Amino acid sequence: MTLIATGAAYPWLGAGLSAGGTGGAVAPDATIAFSGHSMIAAIFPNDNHAYNDGVDFPSLWQGKAHFDFIGGSSNAKRWRAKGFARTGNYDRLVLTELGDLERGLADPASPQGRHNLQYLYWFAMTAIAKGAEPVLFMPWSPRSPNLDAQALPVFHYERQWLEQHTGHKIQIIPAGIFARAAREYYDDDDALFVDLVHWRANSAMPTGLAYLTYQFFARERVRNPSLYPEMEELAWQVLQDYRWAGFGGTQDVPALTIKDPLPEPAPLPDAG
Repeated sequence: MTLIATGAAYPWLGAGLSAGGTGGAVAPDATIAFSGHSMIAAIFPNDNHAYNDGVDFPSLWQGKAHFDFIGGSSNAKRWRAKGFARTGNYDRLVLTELGDLERGLADPASPQGRHNLQYLYWFAMTAIAKGAEPVLFMPWSPRSPNLDAQALPVFHYERQWLEQHTGHKIQIIPAGIFARAAREYYDDDDALFVDLVHWRANSAMPTGLAYLTYQFFARERVRNPSLYPEMEELAWQVLQDYRWAGFGGTQDVPALTIKDPLPEPAPLPDAG
C-alpha cells in the first residue's frame, strides 16, 4: 500500500532512482534540537505557542528535546536570536522553512531565496561543527490554496543544495506529505484546522506529527499508541514510502532544476 502517491493529488511525486540512502536510528537518549515556528510547535505540549493537546514528541522521546521557537520566524531571525541551536550541544538539529500563505516558498534564485539558503547553510554547518546532523522538517500547505506543487519542489531543491554545499546527507521529516495524506484520510478540514495553517490542538494532526517525528528518529513504531492509532499507522507508511526519510522508500518530489543561485555561500561566522 502506498499512501503518499494517490494519483491526481500528487502529480509532482514520482519514483526515485534510488532510496536516497538509509540512516540508522538515533540513540534513544540523544538530544534533538529544533529551530522553528508554529509548524514545529505542533509536536510540542500545548502552551502559549504550541498547539498539541494530544501525544507530543517530548513525551515519546527518551532523550532531551530543545525547541528554539519564534512565531512566524525565518531562519535569519532565529539565527540572530542565538538560541540553543547555536549555543547548545545536541545530536540532531531540525530546521524548517517559512513561506507565504498565498505564494508558497521563495524562489531560491530570488534575493529572498538566496537569503534563505545562506541561513540554512549557517545552521547546518553549526550542527556539523558540533558533530551533529542537520535534518529538515517539511512544511505543509495551508488549508487553501494548495501550495504543494509550488513549495515542495523548492523545499527539495534546498535539501539538494544543502547536501551539495555541506557534504553531508540531508534527510527530511515529511510532515507536509503526511499532512496531505491525513487530510485525505479524514476528509474533514473543519475538524482539523483552527485557521488557515494551524491544527486544532485536540485533533489528530498534532498527535500524528509527533508520531511521525518520533518514528523518523527512532526508526521504529510507537508501541501501543494511546490516541489516534490510525495516524501512527499512516505516519509509518509515509516514512516507508518517501525517499528522503531514509527508510529505503522510492517516492520522490522532483527538485527545481535551476543554476546554483548561491554557489559560494558565506562561511560560518565566528562565534560571538
